[in-house]
Amino acid sequence: MGYLSYEWDSPEVFAIMHTVVEEAFRGQGVAKALLDAAVSFARENGYKIRPVCPYAEKVLRRDPQYNDILKDSI
Repeated sequence: MGYLSYEWDSPEVFAIMHTVVEEAFRGQGVAKALLDAAVSFARENGYKIRPVCPYAEKVLRRDPQYNDILKDSI
């Protein structure tokens, strides 16, 4: 269906590099589900996320509910 790829920047920060969904599954919330799983993982483990992927960047930066896990949040 799809995948989210990430790389560790440091022991406390991981960067979301790509969110990819197969064409047949686009528009069905798969990308959001993958991103939600990454956010839950970050929150449960005290990590921060640096969104590199344009989709992750758009979703995470437009909603203040994600400020707690963004690497660049103040």
